[in-house]
Amino acid sequence: MSLIVSAGRLGSFFTFSANAYAVSFFHSFYAALWLGALAGGLALFGGIAYLAAHKFASKVDAYVISSSSGETEQPLTISGLGHAVKALPLSFWFATIASLAFYGCIFPFQSTATSLIERMFPVDGDGSSSLVSEDHAAFVVSLLPLSSLILSPF
Repeated sequence: MSLIVSAGRLGSFFTFSANAYAVSFFHSFYAALWLGALAGGLALFGGIAYLAAHKFASKVDAYVISSSSGETEQPLTISGLGHAVKALPLSFWFATIASLAFYGCIFPFQSTATSLIERMFPVDGDGSSSLVSEDHAAFVVSLLPLSSLILSPF
């Protein structure tokens, strides 16, 4: 699970830090947009292929595996899922609430943080030119997911 979270944080870092470099590399916003659309299409294709492979594997493995005691496994039901959720420790719920509060406060800020940083540090008093370039402001915003990737325990 921690590798999945780390990959997500690394993706957030690249999202904020690589946008300006992609536009300057492709010399056009539209070429970078097409690259993003291609990457999204590949991700969608990979998800569909994974789903098809999972469905195929579940059809192949459709029989019920007996446990070592000879009892068969019970199918997952809603009531069984409710009992499993109730059995989770209190520390899990504290970590869940802390994560929801953290990401609920951080993600809305990240969408406007680049322009906010540019406007907070103007060269002129009227805010017409910026001391911090858009590339540097985006890099500063990308440091949050990068630091959480490095500093959070696996």
